[in-house]
Amino acid sequence: MVLLYPAVLIALLAIAIPIIVHLFQFRRYKTIYFPSVRFLKQATEQTDARQRLRHLLILLCRIMTIVFLVLAFAQPLLKRAKELIAAGKQRICIYVDNSFSMGRASDEGTVLDEAKSRAEELVRAYGQEDEFQVLTNEFSAAQQQWVDREEALRRIRAIMPSAYSRTLNSVLQRQRDALRPGSGHAFLFSDFQKNLLKEPVVADTLVHTTLVPLTSAGQGNLFIDTCWLYAPVQLAGQQARLMVRLRNLSSAPVREGRVTLTINDEIKAISDFALEGGTSRLDTLVFTFADTGWNRAEVTLTDHPVVFDDTYYFTLPVHSRLEVVALSAEQPNPYVQAVFGHSATFRLTTFTGAQVPYDRVQLADFVVATQLDVLPSGLVATLKEFLEQGGNVALFPSPKAQTASYNELLQAVRGGQLMTWRSASLQLNRVTLQDELVQGIFHRLPDNTSWPEVKGAFGFDLSGPTLAQPLWSFSDGMPAIVKVPVGRGLLFISTLPLDRNYGDWMLHPLFAPLLFNMATVRAYVPARAYTLGKESRLMVKAEQLHPDGSLLLRNVQSSFIPPQRREQRAVILFVGRNEETAGFYEITDASNQSYGWVAFNYDRSESDFSFLNEKELQQLGETLRAQVVDEPAAQLAGLWSGNVWGLTLWKVSLILALLFLLLETALLKLR
Repeated sequence: MVLLYPAVLIALLAIAIPIIVHLFQFRRYKTIYFPSVRFLKQATEQTDARQRLRHLLILLCRIMTIVFLVLAFAQPLLKRAKELIAAGKQRICIYVDNSFSMGRASDEGTVLDEAKSRAEELVRAYGQEDEFQVLTNEFSAAQQQWVDREEALRRIRAIMPSAYSRTLNSVLQRQRDALRPGSGHAFLFSDFQKNLLKEPVVADTLVHTTLVPLTSAGQGNLFIDTCWLYAPVQLAGQQARLMVRLRNLSSAPVREGRVTLTINDEIKAISDFALEGGTSRLDTLVFTFADTGWNRAEVTLTDHPVVFDDTYYFTLPVHSRLEVVALSAEQPNPYVQAVFGHSATFRLTTFTGAQVPYDRVQLADFVVATQLDVLPSGLVATLKEFLEQGGNVALFPSPKAQTASYNELLQAVRGGQLMTWRSASLQLNRVTLQDELVQGIFHRLPDNTSWPEVKGAFGFDLSGPTLAQPLWSFSDGMPAIVKVPVGRGLLFISTLPLDRNYGDWMLHPLFAPLLFNMATVRAYVPARAYTLGKESRLMVKAEQLHPDGSLLLRNVQSSFIPPQRREQRAVILFVGRNEETAGFYEITDASNQSYGWVAFNYDRSESDFSFLNEKELQQLGETLRAQVVDEPAAQLAGLWSGNVWGLTLWKVSLILALLFLLLETALLKLR
């Protein structure tokens, strides 16, 4: 048996007090007057013997009460068998959950403050020679170090709330990697939010684990879940619609809520709302972009005391006009001119002949090629790269086109195969209404729809592994216009020429809006709102960047170089891990040349205050074969040490002290 606080044993000197009192009581004599002394000796002998035994028992009870009371404060521990205890110093790995959900109010300030206080008690319960590792959600390299007791206490006191959150499996694996089997103990201080269990947990019987759940009074939360724009491409001066998802996870309804949209520090829209408890809703904010280039937008609401998720940041580029490049064999195509040439939304540039300026293609938003007999191999390579970088391309071959040159591009992107020309009377009467390019044109087709007829078309093979999807087809099922996702862009290929000699299908009401959508709809809309703590890929067009240069992310407080790699004319940034605060970050190079903006938000998984209940915690402990502390608010340093060294006996000592006190009381009343 060992004592957790052996210095308390000095209080055993108090045993002298009942002994001294007892000795003074023995020296007191009482004179007895009796008319006859015949029975005096016998009565005196019998009385003295009983009283002496009674006084000795009372003295023993008082001594034992003091002894066991002192032992209770010294906290004795009954050692386990030697084979269960690693020789030498112990290693203790302590995880303190410092996610935003730990910032809820509790009796000690916040739940995080309570966790830090319990962790300090634990560290003080161990010896000076033991080693400690203090983990938080940052998982920084410095946290992998083993430190002494004083340094561990300093690190625990320095823990601050963090934007990062971890799964339970990742924390357990980190602790198991740090501890040798049987040589240490893992402790987890957390509120055990349900989002910790995003994946099944795995038990490890070689590492002794203790779960310390920390709770507080139930609190609700109103927050902005996410935002997105209705249209993928934003143009200055045009009306835009922002969708905002709000969630109220409290039981109380919100009667007078307000959402505010601010763009470039200017309020653009305000919406009042009411939201019942435990529900969510979509709000629509209608506004107009005034500034071209990069816009920094934030949506805010007011909700106390949890405020980290009351603002949602996002950035987006706003165009004055979309750049359209038209390639044709001899003369500009009149139907392309009619759609793009007289619209304030587009700036059309037409190139005719065999000489195609490939560098201008890379600067466009949409490329449309009409009446080309051959696609040169250089143009095929340029278009493929343009598609992969996020541009859209539409191809309308000439009736005399060499299909092999078109198939070179189609085969490279798994887009099916253009077949030979077939001269026949065909009717276009099948439309894929479910596709996003068509959804905005028709909600449903009128019963009396008039469909165009054509005099011929190329065949198209969709057999085999292909990504091609028909948008508009003939009555026999053969595709007329096909959509192929390529990288971050979309390829559209028509089996029909834009030539009036082969039909007037381009005059149908469906054609113009469909061509318009080909230029504006995007397969990939660059995400400009990322989540802190989750690594993501960000592609930045950086033609002006020096070959040996690097891109930086900077905000008001700091700047740093994120991990990155070159990819043709772009740079791929790996973001989300190094940023610490939510808000806007500018993408620049060393010479402060700006390449755009990006926004970061705190993880909304921390916004859902759903926690494991007592039964679920016990089931988790059984699954992990770990101990669950039922009363973390109590002084459990002795219990924690007992988990390592053996059985704690302070409760037994306290019970024995009370029993001897009761026995003393009974003896005093006994005459």
